[in-house]
Amino acid sequence: MAIIKVRHLSYVQMNRKSGGAPTYASYVMDKATEYSSESVLKDQLIENFKATQEAHGKFQGNNFAFEITQNFPHWVSKPENVEKINEMGVKLAQEMYPGYEVGVATHTDKEHFHNHILVNPVHPETGKRLDRGDFQRWKVIPVSNQIVEGYGFPIPKAIDPTIPAKIHPAAKRLLKRGKIPVQFDLIRKLDVARSISRDLEEFKRVLSFFGIDVRVENKNISFLHPERSRRNRGKSLGNLYHLNGLEGAFKQVRQKHFEDPQKLFSTIEKLQQEPDLKTKDFKVPRYIELLEGGHIDILKDIKKSLTHERFYLKSRYESQNSVHRDVRKLARLLAAQKDLNRNLDTVGVQRSNGTDLLSELLDFDDDTKRVKSKELFEEDASGIKPISNMSVLVAKSSSRKVIKSFFEKFPGNSLHFKSANPQDFHDLKKRHPGLQTLSIYESGLNAINRRKLITLASSLKGLGVSATLEKFEPKTKGNQIEFDLGM
Repeated sequence: MAIIKVRHLSYVQMNRKSGGAPTYASYVMDKATEYSSESVLKDQLIENFKATQEAHGKFQGNNFAFEITQNFPHWVSKPENVEKINEMGVKLAQEMYPGYEVGVATHTDKEHFHNHILVNPVHPETGKRLDRGDFQRWKVIPVSNQIVEGYGFPIPKAIDPTIPAKIHPAAKRLLKRGKIPVQFDLIRKLDVARSISRDLEEFKRVLSFFGIDVRVENKNISFLHPERSRRNRGKSLGNLYHLNGLEGAFKQVRQKHFEDPQKLFSTIEKLQQEPDLKTKDFKVPRYIELLEGGHIDILKDIKKSLTHERFYLKSRYESQNSVHRDVRKLARLLAAQKDLNRNLDTVGVQRSNGTDLLSELLDFDDDTKRVKSKELFEEDASGIKPISNMSVLVAKSSSRKVIKSFFEKFPGNSLHFKSANPQDFHDLKKRHPGLQTLSIYESGLNAINRRKLITLASSLKGLGVSATLEKFEPKTKGNQIEFDLGM
């Protein structure tokens, strides 16, 4: 089953953000993993379309071309199926519009692979022009489904129970901070109940241990968490928690415990004695083997997202090698990662045993929730020795080129402040008591802020810091940057 979208392309600019058909076709072809066409080259698609229309006197700027987007589900979107996906797009174009000029570009840059099928509405030989009525979705969908089924890919007739749980973006943000949102707590308790229940009545009984009320009305099921005043429909939490998905889970449990149901009964009785059942402090016991999907997949997604954020912040931190403001975010991510790892351990999800990149970069104390940078300190026999000299750039945050040039010029202990705020410099002295020399560089400041810096440099001498003030102006010459540090 492929999701079909149809739209027409104008030769001129379609809106303020996107260009016309030539610009869009160039974008589609550049990102294509596979391209197929019987008569049109990849780089000459739009030129051929225009030449054919002009030859028959039917060039129209508004309905210049039509595009059919064929999006494939996750069980089809696999690297080994890329050629088949492209072939299905070609076959769809041949059956729907035989003899017309068509280009099929297959994209694999997203989770769901998809085809972009560009069709010239003017026939190259007869000159017959297709209109919008020939590109209706309801006409394309049955043909597409028949082709997909012919290639051996199933067309689901009912709700697919393998789709994992849905969780609100706000709940995901709370999980990243190491907190447990109510929606996530509801999902993990539903996972426990559906993993040890053979039917709907047992499912309701297990959920009653958690204080969760279940209501079934017609074909819908809803859940009321003890900390919420409104119910959550199973369908809104994901297909795993709809009635069809739950029936599939009950069937798996019956098959698994067919020979020894007593083990299942003892598991339920043992669960009833667990502490914190009706609170968010509940931890999934290790003796319960959860079915796939649900909050395990959510935790995996959050862990993957945290990993990407950590790599990004670590690269920024190392490139500037400074007490960057993102250090606080790194600390929060580390705390959230530790909480997340405990949750993953609780549900038995395997984790990689690689070195924690964030732990390499930072020292983090679980008790005080304080963080310090390892790269700004030197270890010696007497202990940790603070740095004695630093370089500070005072410039607007929008001056990215200047800031980047500054950290390239001074790769050591360096900082960037947005404004000449005396409190920032005094706090710097408090964090680094051994600071003796401070080189202050300014760029793009007005006369008022420059005078503030001069006054600030003088006041720092009373704190035992020798401060110098210079002007920083990087000058670009070819691909090289020349530095002018004079006042």
